[in-house]
Amino acid sequence: MKLLLIAAVFCSLLSGAAFCRDFNILDFGAVGDGKTDCTDAFEKAVAAARSIGGGNVIVPTGDYAVKGNITLYSGVGLIGTYNAIPTDTHPSSLPEKSCYGSVLLAYAGRNKPEDPAFITMKGNNVTLKGIIVKYPEWTPEDVPPVPYPPCVAGTEGNDHNVIDCLFVNPWEALHFDRVGRVYVSNVSGYPQKRGLYIDRCYDVSRVENIHFWPFGVGYRHTDEYCKWIRENGVAFEFAKTDWQSCLNTFCFGYGVGYKFTDHGSGGGCGNYIGIGADACSTCILVEATRCAGIQITNGQIVPCESADAHAVLIQKGVTDKVTLVNCGFWGNIDKAVEMNAPGGVVSVSDSHFAIWDVYNKNSSCIEINEGIGLIRGNTFRTNKEMPVVVIGKNVRSAVVTDNVSLKRFRVANMAGSSAVIRDNLPPETFPAPPKDAVNLFMQLENPKSELYWQGIYGREDMSKRFEKQAVASWMGASPSLTIPVRPNTKYEFCVDMYIPGYAEDASNGIYLGDKKLADCPGTGPMMVTGAFKSGKEKTVTLEFRIKNWVPAEKEEGNRDARTLSGAVHAFELVADRKKPVYDLGTESFRDGDFPAVIK
Repeated sequence: MKLLLIAAVFCSLLSGAAFCRDFNILDFGAVGDGKTDCTDAFEKAVAAARSIGGGNVIVPTGDYAVKGNITLYSGVGLIGTYNAIPTDTHPSSLPEKSCYGSVLLAYAGRNKPEDPAFITMKGNNVTLKGIIVKYPEWTPEDVPPVPYPPCVAGTEGNDHNVIDCLFVNPWEALHFDRVGRVYVSNVSGYPQKRGLYIDRCYDVSRVENIHFWPFGVGYRHTDEYCKWIRENGVAFEFAKTDWQSCLNTFCFGYGVGYKFTDHGSGGGCGNYIGIGADACSTCILVEATRCAGIQITNGQIVPCESADAHAVLIQKGVTDKVTLVNCGFWGNIDKAVEMNAPGGVVSVSDSHFAIWDVYNKNSSCIEINEGIGLIRGNTFRTNKEMPVVVIGKNVRSAVVTDNVSLKRFRVANMAGSSAVIRDNLPPETFPAPPKDAVNLFMQLENPKSELYWQGIYGREDMSKRFEKQAVASWMGASPSLTIPVRPNTKYEFCVDMYIPGYAEDASNGIYLGDKKLADCPGTGPMMVTGAFKSGKEKTVTLEFRIKNWVPAEKEEGNRDARTLSGAVHAFELVADRKKPVYDLGTESFRDGDFPAVIK
């Protein structure tokens, strides 16, 4: 019995060897020396695997020059050494090589982008795994880069798989058109014109763990090669898909990070979770969608350093919903979300906006110009004072609720009753002081004092500038103070402020409308006093017209690009010196004499 069992196992092993599904490329004449053209060896190995109904073409460690093209058919896999995502990093002990493992050196199609792809996938259940592809004739001195056909293209069939691969320097890395299902996982590289393209996928396409980053180059944002990609390259482009699943993907330094478009067969829909776009001219560009919409969750969105950069831009062709949930916006943002689609819907919820208007254009964080906008439950962290949300006159409807900002949450609503705006904090209007509060006072060290100011930047310790213990706020380009007053009442005021030497100007002053109430002479810490009489209005707005300056332009090594004027520490408004002073910051009456210099 034992002998029969041994014989059965031996026959099974012989049978397995006779019908082996692995075909080592070396057995077909390939040489991994980086010089010998291995095109013929790859063709023969693929043909052998195809002839038995499918199998794996094994590519051992080596550099394989391929002057022609490779076509993979149904059931055939091209399998290299990697079982995890490769990059071009290498051991410092072996500096002469940038890539190890299974490396294919691609030559075909230089300056002929319409030629067949370097690797073409046809049929069903086709796999490329564990491979690095480099283009040896590429050089970063070529700007614009020399175009090539796609590195990998799926042109027909179902279930095309690309796993554990690095595409170091292709013109276009992955191109799938008319493939029923696509699975791309653990892929890295620095494609030039386009990283991943999917169109006419009439089933579910799955993409995960992709990292398009400047592999193979020493990245500098001023480098002409990197600059070209940042202005012209597209990392991810999705057109017609019945449903797209995209998980944990990232790109750095592209003209467009994620592009949703229509190339004649319609737009797509799907969920995009954990996506990231850093240092991109436009992080997310939506030109087309289909009925289920685009759902983006847990995104990190960071535009590049450019006044024309966009975080999220939704164009007129969008006819369905774009949803952003739990996303983080930071970096060089002018406007975080711009909506221009009359027939579309944008929903932004539970997201965090760390900064915007970095180029001092008085831009809002979210601008809804057309269509429908839903802005709910977000947090806004900025020291600037401008409308957080702008609702244009052509907006069909908008809901702006339950948002929280460090500054007063302001909404510029030009859509009238088509917009519902409520329960946002801090409120857009400041609390009215008690009826018996005749004299008013505020210190900027108290956060509530900021409610009355427009165009100032947070609070910071300025004790050295004021030559005393002082928490103050920098004023921006056009700061103003709106304060409650009694009608037809004479007031005196005093401002404890500071003007740096950069802002010295004889015309500096405090204005009420066109009337100059006080000069702000000289520089350094100063107490500026003046007087006015109120009219019938319940508030007055004092404008601080101080010469502007930019720290980055005046101080070597300073990267602060804000437009500043002076700084303010405290303000006092007096109508009756016999009455107590009401502190707007603490919302209480102060004991004792006037806290400033008016006596």
